[in-house]
Amino acid sequence: MMGYRKILVPLDGSKLAEQVLKRIETLAEPKARIHLLTIVGHDRLDIIAATVGAGGQPFSPIGDPWMVNDFNSPDNVEDHRAYLKKAAASLNQLGFIVTTDIRSGEIADTIVKEAAEGHFDVIAIATHGRTGFGRLLLGSVTQAILAKAPCPVLVLPPSKLLESLESAQKP
Repeated sequence: MMGYRKILVPLDGSKLAEQVLKRIETLAEPKARIHLLTIVGHDRLDIIAATVGAGGQPFSPIGDPWMVNDFNSPDNVEDHRAYLKKAAASLNQLGFIVTTDIRSGEIADTIVKEAAEGHFDVIAIATHGRTGFGRLLLGSVTQAILAKAPCPVLVLPPSKLLESLESAQKP
C-alpha cells in the first residue's frame, strides 16, 4: 500500500489523541509531511467536551491550568508550542518533515479549513467516543469533520487507541 505524503494531525492535548502519532509510521510515506495542529480559544462547551471520558475511560488534557486560564494568553500559547514541539520530536526522528501550528476558532471548522488550505491527503484524528446524552449535548467534532472535510479522514476509535495506550504503560 502506498502511504500518504501530507497528513494533518489535530491534537487536543489528550493522551488519547497522541496515540495517533504512533500510527503515523504505518500511514505515511518516507519523508512525508506531517502537520500537527492544536486549536485554542474554544468556547466552554468545547472545553467540557475535551474532558469527557473516552469509551468510558477518563483522560485529561495536558494540564489543568488550560481548563481555567485564558487560552490565548502568551503563557498558554507557549505551553501549546512546547507541547507541539515535543509531539513533533518523535516524528522528526523517524525522518518525517513535521510542521506545527496553533490556530484559534471552532474546532471542526478550523480543522476543515486547515485541511483545505494545506491540500492535505488525509486527516488522522482520534475520536473520544462520546455517546448518548454527552454526544447529543456537545455534538461530535469528528462527525462534523467527516461531513465537511475536503480529503479522506482516518478516524481512530478510542478502543484501538486505548489498547495502544494500555500496552505502552505495561512494564
